Amino acid sequence: MRLIVWNCQGGFKSKKKFTDLQNENPDIAIVPECLKADALEMRALGFEVKWVGDSGIKGLALFAAKGWHLEAMATSNAKWILPVKVTGPENFTLIAVWSCPDPKSKISYVSMLHDELKSRTEWFTNTPVIVAGDFNSNPKLDREGVTPNHGSIVSLLGEHDLESAYHLRHSLQHGDETQKTFLMGRKQESKHHIDFIFVPSGWKDRIADVSVLPETWLGRSDHCPLMLQLNCAETPV
Repeated sequence: MRLIVWNCQGGFKSKKKFTDLQNENPDIAIVPECLKADALEMRALGFEVKWVGDSGIKGLALFAAKGWHLEAMATSNAKWILPVKVTGPENFTLIAVWSCPDPKSKISYVSMLHDELKSRTEWFTNTPVIVAGDFNSNPKLDREGVTPNHGSIVSLLGEHDLESAYHLRHSLQHGDETQKTFLMGRKQESKHHIDFIFVPSGWKDRIADVSVLPETWLGRSDHCPLMLQLNCAETPV
């Protein structure tokens, strides 16, 4: 199973970014900052599509390749968080994330995501669960003395036995990432790792590869895709 998280920074159809994504052969793709009309174009390429947001503005898109199906669960109180049941070669709950507060709200990126995940314990009752997307969060971006912070999100997901696949695979602490997913203003001095795929900690041995795709993607967006390749789950004898 191949999962990709990529904040496309808009222009998904007009700049043919949907073709770039398709060429990476994702089974499931989580794509923040995508217009609904652009997302629906992926249906012509054989993908099942789910999208949340306000019509006419950037939202959060989910794409499932042939053989995989997405069923929306209860509506999130946060505009750009989308919980779905995934069925296909493997069944699981996917909580797709674009951590971006409503412009009318004064809540922080971190608080929005943390508070929503904390209040929706029912999303975690049917395991396994994957939480993936653009968290807009990293310890290097925390404000001193302000909580909740990135560590609060990591701890909260840890209570549900979820860990970042990137950090599991590379034996790294949050904040020590060697690969960055976001270049603010495309400036090399403003690199951050803010996109994540949290998986059950017991899946560590299933992680065949998890990496940030090359910075050549910065010609398409200010984010580089985060890719996770999982080996098939063992079938009980």
